[in-house]
Amino acid sequence: MNCKWISKIDERKKCHREADSSGYCIFHKENKSDEEIQLMMDTLHKEEISEFNGFVFENEFNAEEILTYNYKILDFSESIFKQKANFKKYIFKKNIIFNYTEFRDKVLFNGCVFLENCDFNRTIFSKHYINDRIFEKVKFKGPDLVVNKVENFPRMDGIIFSMCTKFVLKNV
Repeated sequence: MNCKWISKIDERKKCHREADSSGYCIFHKENKSDEEIQLMMDTLHKEEISEFNGFVFENEFNAEEILTYNYKILDFSESIFKQKANFKKYIFKKNIIFNYTEFRDKVLFNGCVFLENCDFNRTIFSKHYINDRIFEKVKFKGPDLVVNKVENFPRMDGIIFSMCTKFVLKNV
């Protein structure tokens, strides 16, 4: 049986991975066991996944440990980060998408470098960290940073923009 996850943004996007008794695969299932979490992480590395649409990250997400491979795009659309999401000092070499992404705990981008576009569209940040400086010393060198209809968007103190970066802030 295939995983029953279907994108809420685009119903044509479905998961074709094998599901367990919950009806979901290891990526889309909530409340994973420790064994399932380990299997998920091993599979991420083995398959060098870069489209994380709808993935549920139960434990802390550390980009420097997980995203160790080359990718064409990083798409976290509809992903849920249940614990801290640490992108600190990560160099995003390609486009990064956070559409309808939910950060239920703290998220850190401090010291990151964005070389391409970055989109936050209908992203939800935890209201507990709205005053945190999660973008301190971030360098945007890419053409576009788009922030659209984001809930609880944290402070943007300390961001360094390239002369060529277009910053679009809408409906925040």
